[in-house]
Amino acid sequence: MRDLFKCIRGNLYKCVHARLLLVHVLVPLIAIVVFGAYYFISPLAEEDKVFVYVQAVAMAYPLMLAIVVSMLYELDLKAGGFANLLIVPYSRVRVHLGNLLSLLILGLGACAITFLGFGLVFRLLGYTGFGIKDYLLFTFLLFGANLAAYVIQYMVCFLFGKGVSLGVGIVGTLLSPLMYLGMGAPLWRYIPWSYGMRLSTYHFFLFRGLRSSDITGYSMENFKSGLWFVIGLTLAVIVVFIIWGRGWQNTKTAEE
Repeated sequence: MRDLFKCIRGNLYKCVHARLLLVHVLVPLIAIVVFGAYYFISPLAEEDKVFVYVQAVAMAYPLMLAIVVSMLYELDLKAGGFANLLIVPYSRVRVHLGNLLSLLILGLGACAITFLGFGLVFRLLGYTGFGIKDYLLFTFLLFGANLAAYVIQYMVCFLFGKGVSLGVGIVGTLLSPLMYLGMGAPLWRYIPWSYGMRLSTYHFFLFRGLRSSDITGYSMENFKSGLWFVIGLTLAVIVVFIIWGRGWQNTKTAEE
């Protein structure tokens, strides 16, 4: 456990002195400014504005996730061709886990900035229908919904390289809004990149009473069965990650 904490601390230090930290802070701030400026003049109702913002973040999340994983991969690649992963005196899975957990910590922080910062700006604009509990819910909902995508994206990147990883992230981003539609009702649970979009929409439609006659497949039964599947798949992916990390061998240095 001590070795794992050392890995996390070292990776966070590495991220602070690289562009990774900047990306996790700057991108949320840009989103807040852009949407805040638009909502200042937009005639949309308050709940519709929050809904659009949450959906936009959910749709962009898979792409941003792929970018930051690829950036971390690039940092390790430049550090002597993954020497920090290959010469450690303990299991490599701990180093990979430290890598992943450092990204998750930064990701959670970025989610908090994205929603709590937006909530503050939204209140300054005079909208008080959503409280801090709501924005905290959006933070943990979007972050938790993307845990499986984080793990899969990380393994894809370290197995096949950043090019393939970015391609997977782009495809996931394109699939995410498709799973929002009624056609995604039987499929969304099998596509981890769509979890954020789908679960946040369930929250608005089922628990806040925001309805749309154009959207079908958002029943409580579909939500419950899908949620259990999401939890099960996320746990299964974590197990696969641990097994994969134990036997990981660098095969991409020469190609990159």
